[in-house]
Amino acid sequence: MKNINPDRRYLVWYAQRGPAVFGDWVWLTKKFLPALERFKLVAKSEKDFYLISDIYYKLGDIFFFIDAPLLSLKYFKMSINVDPKNCSSYREAGCRFDEIGQYKEAKTYLSKALELCPNDEMSQLDWRIIGKNNIGEEEEPLYKEGDKGWEIDELLANGKFRQVLSKLKKVNTLEDRQRRARAYGGLDKKDEVIKEWELMSTMVGEIEIQSSDWFYMPQNVWDNKFFWYAMEKLNGRFLHGTYPYPDILFKIIPAPKKNKRLFPQGLKEHNQRMSLFIQFQIARLTKDIKLSKELAIQYPQWTEVCK
Repeated sequence: MKNINPDRRYLVWYAQRGPAVFGDWVWLTKKFLPALERFKLVAKSEKDFYLISDIYYKLGDIFFFIDAPLLSLKYFKMSINVDPKNCSSYREAGCRFDEIGQYKEAKTYLSKALELCPNDEMSQLDWRIIGKNNIGEEEEPLYKEGDKGWEIDELLANGKFRQVLSKLKKVNTLEDRQRRARAYGGLDKKDEVIKEWELMSTMVGEIEIQSSDWFYMPQNVWDNKFFWYAMEKLNGRFLHGTYPYPDILFKIIPAPKKNKRLFPQGLKEHNQRMSLFIQFQIARLTKDIKLSKELAIQYPQWTEVCK
């Protein structure tokens, strides 16, 4: 059997997964990026370089999901530099340019995506949304110059965690606390992450949890009962965002039909799902057999609680 470079095998496996499949900061910096750098040193064939282009595309996706459009754009452009015919990277680069208000560049890249892949439905859709406006007639960009939150998110994505904490010494909003928790997570400071979430649970207002909240969170926070106690206090105030509960909870608590075209779930039902998921995590971490049995009896289709 022909020997296959283990880094290549891993990167191929990852490249074949869906675009939203990614781990956390530790996985990115300790496993994924090192595997890519090692593979780049031995890459020789055309297939190898196509793979590197695809991996740069995946990295662009990762940084898009954690609200760092500049770093996302960097990787999409790197993907194009390796494979100038990667129409998906042109398309995504065009979208990132649009989000930061560089509309001329957005149209240039989206036009190139359509030139390379005229039948690509996503490129066609993005062109209909972005390319139809004349320069100067576009909507406000998603990310604006001078936006403190955007600046912080880019610093987080670049691993500048101490700089983030320095900029967020004075905290006025839940969003600021979330970003402090992410920075502490990147530094693997478990107690400080949990403290930030506990402080959030005492603040007034609704909260939207993002992919980046989970991305920078160390495993030892996820596996800590005090984090889930803080989440329990926050429950009922969750807005639409990115939440980790399993798909089975959509069957246990279905989305209201009237909202299906607008949202994947209603907020009431969403908070009910989070309540169940939080109870499960607390039962798991405190070894609360009584609570585990109650959940298993009430929701027998939820196999994870029935183990």
